[in-house]
Amino acid sequence: MLSKSGKCLFCIVIASSLMLPFEGAGARSTHPDNKVADFERSGAWEIWCIKLGDTGETICDLNLVIVYKPHPDFRAMIPRVYWSEAHGYFIEFEYERQTGLSSAHLEAGSGEKFVFGDCDRPCLLGGREARAFVAFLENSSTLKIHFSDYIFQDFSVDVDLDGFREGLELLKRMQARFRRVQ
Repeated sequence: MLSKSGKCLFCIVIASSLMLPFEGAGARSTHPDNKVADFERSGAWEIWCIKLGDTGETICDLNLVIVYKPHPDFRAMIPRVYWSEAHGYFIEFEYERQTGLSSAHLEAGSGEKFVFGDCDRPCLLGGREARAFVAFLENSSTLKIHFSDYIFQDFSVDVDLDGFREGLELLKRMQARFRRVQ
């Protein structure tokens, strides 16, 4: 069984294998020399800055691990927010292979909804969609995620967004600090 820090490192390794079409931020890779450059928390949200071993560039993201099915059949989803001064926000919503977001929606405590539309795994949002997603989260204190898995089991997961707004500001400061160094 992995320790809590081992689980976090495992998540980093998995996340590092994802390619991000985010111009200006580079792409995470599976390079063996990737290193954690910085880490902070904001409520339940985590800000990871990874120095890429293949390019030397540092990429920071704000993410939240949402466990919707605990042990023994563990299932989770991870929304990640990336930001750069030049390009604004980019969202990567990673989820289990057996889960689909095409019929999913997020519902704020106020009743407002955010629908993903036709979104493959991982669900990538840029430009106007990414700004709308971030605004949706900024204006909400709680969130309910509705979706189905591969056997059509419906899930409705409650998420506390405490720390999101502060995490966004911290993400921007951390990313800007690494941009100045590079």
